[in-house]
Amino acid sequence: QSSVEFTALVKMALNMQQQITIAAWPITNVNDRQAARRARPHKNQPAKLHVS
Repeated sequence: QSSVEFTALVKMALNMQQQITIAAWPITNVNDRQAARRARPHKNQPAKLHVS
């Protein structure tokens, strides 16, 4: 039973870390986003994120 609870905690922690990483992405890449926005002719088209 304890191993099942531990697995659930690990999955929850990984999910939280993933959400934090996604939330922090725009902050750490503000300059990259601005440069991409200047380089792209279509300003309303969102940049594509490559998810590995």
